[in-house]
Amino acid sequence: MRPFFFEFMDLAYLPQSFRHTMREILQVADSWPFRNYYESVAQQVRTRCQARKFLSVVELGAGTAPIAHRLMQSNLAGAPQVVVCDLNPDRANYRRIGAAPNSEQKLVVLDESFDFCKSSRKWPAPALLILSSTFHHIPYHLRTSTLQNLLKMGEEILVAESIQRNIFSFLMCFFGGPLAALVTPLATTGGWRARARRVFWCWCVPITPLAFGWDGIVSVWRCWSEAQWRGWASQAPVQVQFRQTSTTFQIEIATETSAALALTGS
Repeated sequence: MRPFFFEFMDLAYLPQSFRHTMREILQVADSWPFRNYYESVAQQVRTRCQARKFLSVVELGAGTAPIAHRLMQSNLAGAPQVVVCDLNPDRANYRRIGAAPNSEQKLVVLDESFDFCKSSRKWPAPALLILSSTFHHIPYHLRTSTLQNLLKMGEEILVAESIQRNIFSFLMCFFGGPLAALVTPLATTGGWRARARRVFWCWCVPITPLAFGWDGIVSVWRCWSEAQWRGWASQAPVQVQFRQTSTTFQIEIATETSAALALTGS
């Protein structure tokens, strides 16, 4: 089995100010004008909500909840509740998203830490689970059991990654990762404390450019290939659909029973 190299963002003892800054760098790197990753995932969720009436849309491992943030500004078909949760929840940010004046949906925030690899929870069904830039954080030996657990929690799963295990993603992370960290203090907003924190970690003590570049390269290494996803799907009672570009990847997963119900509009 390939080595599972460490990422800074997986360290439990990482200072919260450092963690917040790394999450913001990721948000800058995957958003306009650099990339359109988050919006493409949010648009796929909107498409799924048009195809089937979900009662819950759940962003697992939400981080700064970039997908939920975009969904809250959308009039989702069926008006499902949008749920955000994380192992290290950014509670203040989640509440800001829910309190935004242009919010169209109901936002449900899980205040407690939630590890979907080890814990299970039921949301109003049918539920669509979203794992955006999250799956590669799961250790190899836990991935199959985690997917089985997710299939018990939701009727459909959307797994999306802003990278793939290929040379294009490697080069993007190697060169673009540090650059994204350096421009983050200029590309983000907020109060003076948040600005000072970004300037400190990105410029004064420029650890985050190196850490973010390292995490990106390791994420590329950790990703499952399409062949590995198809190998898992061939052993599970699921239907899958793939979408990918040179550097992004999406897989929609539904149990065979759920897929049949979706065809009837249930």
